Amino acid sequence: MALVIETGAGLANADAYVAIAYVDAYNTAYVGNADWAAIVDTAIKERYIRRATQFINREYQNSFVGERGSSDQALEWPRTSAIGSNGQVFDSDEIPDALSQGTAEAALKLTESDDFFTDVTEQTGSETRKKEKVGLLEVDVSYVNPSSKKFFESINSTLAPVLLDGGSTSVGFVDRS
Repeated sequence: MALVIETGAGLANADAYVAIAYVDAYNTAYVGNADWAAIVDTAIKERYIRRATQFINREYQNSFVGERGSSDQALEWPRTSAIGSNGQVFDSDEIPDALSQGTAEAALKLTESDDFFTDVTEQTGSETRKKEKVGLLEVDVSYVNPSSKKFFESINSTLAPVLLDGGSTSVGFVDRS
């Protein structure tokens, strides 16, 4: 099934912000992802682009500048009253370059693992120390209540112009596995 690319018209059936040709050109110019370049099956590239678009819509929907153009549109963009973090005013029928580039970055990430939850991990959590003595046996244990945030810095920084506060608050995910 061919991608339905959002043109800025607020399509009710759009499922992608970019076409395969856009990601191919972006990859060639900026990234050089050999795995993406090696994919010859367009259905796989389309799936990656759909998933990348879906990821950006879900994870950044509350961080985008402006407001959705219409409740009938399938995707978060186009938007109205959208003024970027650098002061750029986005037209109500515009799909910003930063959004297209961020979608390309996300699609390229999928070639690494086919999963958005395997990127750089920052360990967080609370450290606990427990000392117990039972009879002559004493045990001293330290552990961290595991929690990790997985950040997608290449996506965050690329999307920064269309995010509130320039994306100063990174989108991350808590994994309590």
